[in-house]
Order: sequence, then structure tokens, then C-alpha cells
Amino acid sequence: MIIDTIENASKYFGVHPLFEKAFQYIQQTDLQNIEVSRFPIDGDNLKAIVSNKGGMTAAESTAKFECHNQHIDIQLCINGVEKIGWKPRGKCAAPKGGYNPDKDVQFYNDAPDTYFELTNGQFAIFFPEDVHAPMIGASDKSIKKLVIKVKIDNRMNTIKQVTSAITQQGILPLYFNPSEAISVDILRAIYRAGIKAVEYTNRGEAALKNFAKLVEVRNNEMPDMLLGIGTIKNLAQAENYIKTGANFLVSPGFVKEVADYAVSNDIFYAPGCMTPSEIIAAENAGVGFIKLFPGDMLGPKFLSSIKAIFPKLLFMPTGGVDTTRENIEGWYKAGVCAVGMGSNLISKKRMDEQDYAGIETASSEVLALIQTIKK
Repeated sequence: MIIDTIENASKYFGVHPLFEKAFQYIQQTDLQNIEVSRFPIDGDNLKAIVSNKGGMTAAESTAKFECHNQHIDIQLCINGVEKIGWKPRGKCAAPKGGYNPDKDVQFYNDAPDTYFELTNGQFAIFFPEDVHAPMIGASDKSIKKLVIKVKIDNRMNTIKQVTSAITQQGILPLYFNPSEAISVDILRAIYRAGIKAVEYTNRGEAALKNFAKLVEVRNNEMPDMLLGIGTIKNLAQAENYIKTGANFLVSPGFVKEVADYAVSNDIFYAPGCMTPSEIIAAENAGVGFIKLFPGDMLGPKFLSSIKAIFPKLLFMPTGGVDTTRENIEGWYKAGVCAVGMGSNLISKKRMDEQDYAGIETASSEVLALIQTIKK
């Protein structure tokens, strides 16, 4: 969830490729004189709902405590004072019936954890993981608001979208487990922690089957999660995983045929490179995001010494990156846009013990640490 004022809207243009158009509509429209109505702004991608009515009691609103799988809501208060209840979806335990795909809504019997108010010119952005109860207020006082429904594309595999997601969260977790069930529960744990992009490792015969299950769970429970596949070493592997639902590709080395396939289809591809020659080859192939691998062998000094040669490229180390501030901060000072983190975050011990709470906590702590470092 995001809460802010319309003056700061440009800060969020990069969160979703349709946000800029949505906020430009808000900024360029005479909202005081807009009539109550429903209308498209950009076909099915952006739809607007304008309402102007008295508020509801908290009990009335929470009777429809809701979230959406296929849309992000931008809810702007035009006039009045609107109180809204909120709770993260991962903490809701009492769904009210099943998900309605026609109306794109899932209701819950849970109560909100938090309440907040929006006044004139303030907005809240609700993602699929944000269960919300809007329009709480006095029944005799009108609340005029605009809701823009932003469509989520489960094929979120454009280079720009994936790059934005990884750089904003500042970390790309990666893992593999031969158990389908454990793989799914790890995905749920890191999603609850706030992770929106993850790399699953193509390792062994179970990998593709497990990945297909992850895609299924993602589509049903966390449609804004980007699922990437790592250890891609040839074109056939890349094509198989993209057909299965992968949003992006990662390799331990630079694979020219995979780069050509990805660039021509606007698919994010991060090849592993450890020499300037490999980085040059990737850049000449049209790749803009480089995985420095193995990171612990190269170290931040390597990136510091070559970064000026590649001003248009983004770099992310993987291999040996740990969860300490000293290690992560050293890489960020060298100029990375994110860090890849595997067993130091999602350890074998935690997987063996099925310690999903520990994985969630560790992921949440690293996310918070990275945000403080980036500031």
C-alpha cells in the first residue's frame, strides 16, 4: 500500500507502466466538476469510477473487506474525509467465499489491522496484497472520490517492468527446492515479506514441474509477483520456461542465443559475467542488466574499477552476498542497482526445517536494510 498526496505522484510512475498515464489523467482533469460515472481512460487497462455519497459505518464497510487479483486501485479523495481500514492479505485468515474472477474481488471476514484517513488531494494505492475497507465516514457528509482501476498483466515480462521491480526492491532472492510444496510455501513466505520479484533455479528434473506450480499459485494468490528462472544455459530451456509462465531469465554466463531471443521478444535477461569482455559481448547483444557472478570472487572493487566504462548498464552481484549491512552497503557504494541473494537468505537449514516464518522475517529485514542503504 502507498499513501501520499497528488503533488508527489511522479515518484510512483516507475512502479507500474500505466501509473504515469493514470496520474496524468488525475492532474489534467477538473475533478471538482467531474460527474459521478464509470468510464475507460485507456480501454480495459485503466478504468475510472467517480462516486459522491455519504460515508458508511466501519461495520458496513468491513462487511465488504476486499482485495483484487487483476487490478491495482488508485483511490483519490476529491472532497471530504474518507476513513479506510486495511490489513495485509497474508495475515487474513477468514476468506468469505471464493475469489470472483468476473468481478475480480475476494472478500474476507477478517477485521482491519489499521485505519487511516484521506482528505482532499490525498490518495492510496492498493495492490493485490492489500485488503481494504473504504468509504468509512459520517452518513450525512459527502465523500467525493475517484478510483482508477489499473489492470495487472500476469505476463509482466517486459524488460522495463522487470528492471523496475528488481531495482525498486533492491534484492533478487533466488532458491530451489526439489519439493513442490516447500517451493510454494517459500514463495508465499517471501511474498508476505514484500518481495515482488524472485528467481527460481533451474536445477534438476523437478525444476520445470515445480516452476509450473509456482506460476499457478502466483496467478491465483499473488498476481503482482514476478517469477524468473535462473541457470538458463541454452535457448530450449529459455523457451520452455517462458511458455510455462516465467517473467524473466537469468544465466550463470552469457548465452548469445538466449540474449538474442530475449531482446527480440522484450524479455528481461540477466547474464552472468565476470570479465569486461563478457560484459561487452552482452552489451553489444542488447542486454542492459548484468549479473556479476560469482560476486564473492569479484568483489565491489571490481565493479568500482569498471563501472565508468559501462555507464548505460545496471549491475547486480550474485554469489556470496550476505545479509550484513557491511557487505550490502559495500556493493551499493560500488554502484549496484540490486543484490542477488540465495543461500545466505533462504538457507538450506531453513528449508529443511520448513522455517517459513524465519524466511519471511529474514527477507523483510533485508528489504528494510536495503531501503535504508539506498537512502
